[in-house]
Amino acid sequence: DFFKDITNLIENFKNKLNLKGYFKEVKDETEREKKAVEITYAYLIQFILYKTLVDNSFSDFEEDWKQRIITIDKALNAESYGEILQKIQGISNKISENIYRRFNDEQEVINKHLKGILDKSKNEITDVSVWLDILLFINRYNFANVRNEIFGYVYENYLKDLYLDEKKGQYFT
Repeated sequence: DFFKDITNLIENFKNKLNLKGYFKEVKDETEREKKAVEITYAYLIQFILYKTLVDNSFSDFEEDWKQRIITIDKALNAESYGEILQKIQGISNKISENIYRRFNDEQEVINKHLKGILDKSKNEITDVSVWLDILLFINRYNFANVRNEIFGYVYENYLKDLYLDEKKGQYFT
């Protein structure tokens, strides 16, 4: 189930980022696809790492997660989508500043786009749906006993996807 879910998440995340115009400045279709792949995996790895730390009660991550989920739930009910984006961006910042700095360049592309969304006078659910998908995914699984191999599998499939392997669309087998 995990591998089926993650394959769907990857495809949906890439598609939603493209549909929402995150890469409109990249004119070449192949380069735009590569950029989408890089950013999709960057965020996926970060959020799985974050949830792994949550599920292992590392430092203050468990309490941080609980508070973010409560705040996001309240914001969803109040249709305060900008607040949701800020909380999700906070997860990424927490990981990137304290634990995993690998994808800072990729995050800048997203952060510029998110700033534009947050600056709008009104946000819609479609502005946050791509991020809610990741939260729902990581919330569905307990990563307490995750071994390093899962990151190896994710990275292996990242490389296949990035270089447009002929098995494209079959991320985990």
